[in-house]
Amino acid sequence: LVLAQRGAQLVGGVCFALVVPRLMGPEDYGRYALATSVAAWLALLSGLGLLNATTRYLPPLLARRETSALQRLIGNLFTLRVASGLLAAVLYLTVGRWWWRDPDPVVALIMAVTVWAQGLSGYLFSIFLGFNQAGRWAFGDTARRWLLLGLVLSGYQLGGLRGAVVGVLLTVAAVVVS
Repeated sequence: LVLAQRGAQLVGGVCFALVVPRLMGPEDYGRYALATSVAAWLALLSGLGLLNATTRYLPPLLARRETSALQRLIGNLFTLRVASGLLAAVLYLTVGRWWWRDPDPVVALIMAVTVWAQGLSGYLFSIFLGFNQAGRWAFGDTARRWLLLGLVLSGYQLGGLRGAVVGVLLTVAAVVVS
């Protein structure tokens, strides 16, 4: 299942690369790529290795049926992830307003919220991996890849760069809800 999902992710990524830059043009795609790549870096850095923690500590607790310890660990890691995601979002907003004078300030705000939401999404899907449900864990990336293609394209056509980053935020929200 994971292998098939990786193939679907690859196809989705290729479709995105073939369509989105050509639709946006070099100027808007450059801004979009900058906004999303900084968001991806901050979301990654704010992860603090929690994927490793969930895959290392959840399975033994699950095997020993230590429900209270398992719930406490998940809750503590979730709190840590919310806080680190919030710090990353504030950093994104600060960098977005201080360093990027040209882009629309609304774009920086939307992407800051997206950084925080990506952190939550990544953590929630890492729980699946900790519970030995790799297929469900990989589903998050597969859904994200295909939803990005549709929502960024439609968002850009409806609202330009603002619409495209709203498409990114809606993608993350849809993946969390799924």
